[in-house]
Amino acid sequence: MKRMKQILSILIITIFLGTLFGCGTEPSAHSKDFSDAKNKWTQDSIYIDAHAKKPVKNTKTDMVLDDSSMTVTVTSKKGSPKTTTYTVSGASDGKFTASGDGETIEYTFNYDPGAILLHLYNTDSKGREVHTVYREYSEALPWDDGSANKTNNNTTK
Repeated sequence: MKRMKQILSILIITIFLGTLFGCGTEPSAHSKDFSDAKNKWTQDSIYIDAHAKKPVKNTKTDMVLDDSSMTVTVTSKKGSPKTTTYTVSGASDGKFTASGDGETIEYTFNYDPGAILLHLYNTDSKGREVHTVYREYSEALPWDDGSANKTNNNTTK
């Protein structure tokens, strides 16, 4: 009986501490508020018809999204960056339209505040669903291992 009381008290303390520190609670809900999407982003991954594709290691895609425009810059290891600016309209309730460069793209989106990820969904010209994930902006280039900024301290005598 004494052993049973010990086990029961440990179980109650564990449950109490778990609820006290938020264990087992649901993560933050995703937001469809356009003000949460307005930011500078770096592409993390892309899914075409639910098949995941990581960004190509020798390119980097950045996006700046604000009330009136969406600017996408693709930086390649070889060649100069290519920037395309789209006009944003109809931004509300998890949707917006981007027009420019001879095309109009309708997006749905949601923002994950816990992971700081922006999910964009659209349909490409072949009718495939495209799901692009953007993470918080990073200046790092995928092909830069950081060695460019290091100096060689090896000296020979």
